[in-house]
Amino acid sequence: MKKLVTLLCLFYCFSAFSQITPSLVRKALSEATGISFPHLHDPKPVERFYQENEYRPVWLNDTRSFLQKQLITLLYSAPEFGLDTKDYQLATLQELTGLHRIKDAADSAFTELILTDALLHFLKDLHSGTQPPLLAFEGYRAAPDPLKAVTYLSTALEHESLEGLAADAEPEMPAYQQAKRLFSLLSTTLNSADFTDILIRSDLVSNTNIPLLTRLQQFGFLDSTHTVSDKALVKKVQQAQLLFNLRNDGILNPNTRAALNVSLRQRREEVKRALNLFR
Repeated sequence: MKKLVTLLCLFYCFSAFSQITPSLVRKALSEATGISFPHLHDPKPVERFYQENEYRPVWLNDTRSFLQKQLITLLYSAPEFGLDTKDYQLATLQELTGLHRIKDAADSAFTELILTDALLHFLKDLHSGTQPPLLAFEGYRAAPDPLKAVTYLSTALEHESLEGLAADAEPEMPAYQQAKRLFSLLSTTLNSADFTDILIRSDLVSNTNIPLLTRLQQFGFLDSTHTVSDKALVKKVQQAQLLFNLRNDGILNPNTRAALNVSLRQRREEVKRALNLFR
């Protein structure tokens, strides 16, 4: 509910912006790294984006108000990708829109830049991760190219929609996609009203071992805790062992039980870190 109220407030405040021109956008951009404005996260891709678009406003444009909603909704979806909304200027936007602080064209031009900066930062993190790579080759440590986000955004705007923009920016590698599906599944499980963490104490691979059935269902190996044969259950345990890099013999040995008994919240954090590694 709190998220919905915040979204509605932002949409309302942005609908009351003052009309801005390319010259005002350009002026605001030249001042955006100065002491009179909060700093942009990364001015370089923001400047490149507006250079390529001849400094035309994109978000605070009365013919494109629907893009504002798509942008804010996209930023608030960050947790679905293992990212944090606090990294994407939302606190600054709420401050700007609080008590209708967007009062004139200068405020509107700066808000335009903040929106672009937030989205480009989000796309960069989605594509390249939030942490620099840990490995280097012959002393050279590759850094993500923040300008790729400009390409993704410009392409989306050519189609007048941000739908599918996140998917375009995400890595396509199977390991990343598998980790993302697991992250989504664990998040859904943890957010369910009836969720309780469990401990598997028995080593029986049997449909009478309810904690085992429950945990395998929570990891997506079972669709239901009912109507599964013991033979099929052995294969599901083997799949879980592969996930945890254990010997996949289908035996519920101490190492397998220990891996399954790690709390789901801890597992989700591990998968969240893996998503950043794969980016």
